[in-house]
Amino acid sequence: MHKMIIFLICFLLIFFVAACEKEKTAEEIIEPLLSIENEVKPLYAEGKYKIFEKDELIGEVEFHEFVDKNGRKKIIEFDKKMGTESLTINNGEQAIVHAVGSKLAKQYEIADDNDTFDYLTQMNHLTYYLMYVQNSHSAVYKGEEERNGFLTDHLILEPESELSMVRDFEIWVDKESNAIIKAIVQTGDKRTEMEYSKIDFSPQFDENTFNMDLPAEVKIEKVEQ
Repeated sequence: MHKMIIFLICFLLIFFVAACEKEKTAEEIIEPLLSIENEVKPLYAEGKYKIFEKDELIGEVEFHEFVDKNGRKKIIEFDKKMGTESLTINNGEQAIVHAVGSKLAKQYEIADDNDTFDYLTQMNHLTYYLMYVQNSHSAVYKGEEERNGFLTDHLILEPESELSMVRDFEIWVDKESNAIIKAIVQTGDKRTEMEYSKIDFSPQFDENTFNMDLPAEVKIEKVEQ
């Protein structure tokens, strides 16, 4: 009888604690994603994105992303459909873009009022999309899912108007880091699917990581913006 009472008390305590834990709403999951849009988050990441027109695969790109604590960024992309590779480096003052194998690279001066090169990483792109649709879409929480070793919250943002250019915007948000691990964006007949396979938020970069070591024959062309 005594053991039964202890068991019932333990059961009631567990039930009480579980009942008191408030499940996050979709809005509560999205809010911190937008509040850290300008925060520099060091990372090394790998992933890929695919572009479909209707159901036809028209683009597939594998990428590597490097971001340090000072906001310097390096992006390497390999286009599997075209068989081409590109390299972009943003050192905070200048951005250099080079198609590997080309004898020309373009250099852009980064102005304070130009954030073009701030949105280099897929994570940045997705935050931009989230900012764009936050007032035109309603968020629906679909539950927890595991993606590539990350425990995520799965959300779908649905347009409130049939005239919206962006249709469903589906994201999987890592519960620990608030990083968007996977996303599907539907715009008209086109669908983009992006997924990270690896993210390291404590990367160790050597001093040459963000240098642009171009072959001697490559000419750098300065582009006025």
